[in-house]
Amino acid sequence: MQLCLLFSGILIFFLVSSYPSRFIKKGLLLILSSNLLLNTINLFSAIHTIWPFDLLQPSLLLTYAGFPVSSIAVISAFSALVAFYTAYQYGRYSWFLIPGGLIAIYLTYFNHSRASLLAFGLATLCIFLFRWSKKKIFFRIFIPSFCLIVLLSVGSVFFFPQETVSQYFDPKTLLIRFSLWNFHFQSVLQNAPIFGIGLDADSLLAHLPGTHSQKIGYDDFYKFLHSFRSYPQAHNLYVETFTSLGILGSLFFLWIALYLSLLSYRMLVSKSKKISDIGIFISGVLVFVAVHEFFDYNLGEQHFFIPVTLALSLIRTRSSSTMKTFGQNSSFKAVYAISLILLGYLSFQLVWEQRLRNLIIISIQDEIELDNFLIYKEKKVSGNRKKFSHPIEEITSNQIWIRSEENLVLASLILRKSPGHSDLMESFLDRCVRKNPYSSVCWKEKVDVLRKKDPNLDIRKELEEGKKRIRFISFLRNKQ
Repeated sequence: MQLCLLFSGILIFFLVSSYPSRFIKKGLLLILSSNLLLNTINLFSAIHTIWPFDLLQPSLLLTYAGFPVSSIAVISAFSALVAFYTAYQYGRYSWFLIPGGLIAIYLTYFNHSRASLLAFGLATLCIFLFRWSKKKIFFRIFIPSFCLIVLLSVGSVFFFPQETVSQYFDPKTLLIRFSLWNFHFQSVLQNAPIFGIGLDADSLLAHLPGTHSQKIGYDDFYKFLHSFRSYPQAHNLYVETFTSLGILGSLFFLWIALYLSLLSYRMLVSKSKKISDIGIFISGVLVFVAVHEFFDYNLGEQHFFIPVTLALSLIRTRSSSTMKTFGQNSSFKAVYAISLILLGYLSFQLVWEQRLRNLIIISIQDEIELDNFLIYKEKKVSGNRKKFSHPIEEITSNQIWIRSEENLVLASLILRKSPGHSDLMESFLDRCVRKNPYSSVCWKEKVDVLRKKDPNLDIRKELEEGKKRIRFISFLRNKQ
């Protein structure tokens, strides 16, 4: 899905630069359709574990399957934005673009992403007002639109049941998020105020509580993890920029944002209808990114290319440079074919590994429960629980596709139930430790296996490694 969104961003660059190229538009829609297809396949592979459910009130149990729900939601919301705008421009294609956009919006709602829904609503409203307003003044449209969305959101509190309101509008979760932001600001101002902590600031801050639990921040990370069922990052592009790059980096980031706003405004007020249409589309995307990244750091973390490609597109459009064409000779076709094969291989690997993970999760759903994101709790054994067959043959025949930290641990957990596969189980844990030396779950699972294999074995080194690593990813087993 990330690869598809990456190519979507690159195609947006060409879309804006060579507007109104129909070929690029169709290519963009093709990639966005692939996004929706992959999202749908991944979701349906998990839905059968929670079916039946109310379509108007989807369950939060998708997190049980461990899917990147915020990533799926933002891809779907962004796909819907492009689909609806293109359907407006090309009415003859609206018969399939509008249903596709509606499906994308439902996927956003299905994943309970308030940030994506808010960003989509505000971006759509701004595009509509930019289209119909004679004086296209950005802030005169954006600020009233934002206030209108906020009023509608607050007003909805009086029309929904209290359970739904508390789920989506809980002041405690806001205070937890603000406390985490405060921890980020304090860490930067105390340690590296000018240049920031570094590009991997979240991991650095997350490891501090694991090694120095007396330091400020542990409670902030812990509360965030157990409230939002997500990795304890700031979930705010602006806070993350300040944390990673400091004061200088934040000022440079704000300068880029203001420059993009200025260029989009010039395009909005252009006398050329084509340039004005580009400005409307780009302004809507900028609003989407700006609003979404304030509440959920997903595009900024994994797909920062979208603001970058937008910046390049605007600069390219402003410079009015002509687009060069590639000669489709045999060398170009060969490189293109090889690239497609490699992309297909990588996509297959990601999808197949996700499939193996789903099989494992389903087979042990009555043995462990997902308390929070990547935190498993072993259930107490009950005599009347339903038994599921474990995919041992699938694991042994597809071990080459099991590569992620979580899948290695889950596969080793399944292989423990088969004494004849102890060597493969230990090799999985060895790979897990080797590839993820900073993960406590790999070390602790390895210690547990070594202790059961030989109680007299000296495992003090492994125990120490497990204690000093990050403790937000772990298996919590019952004491016998």
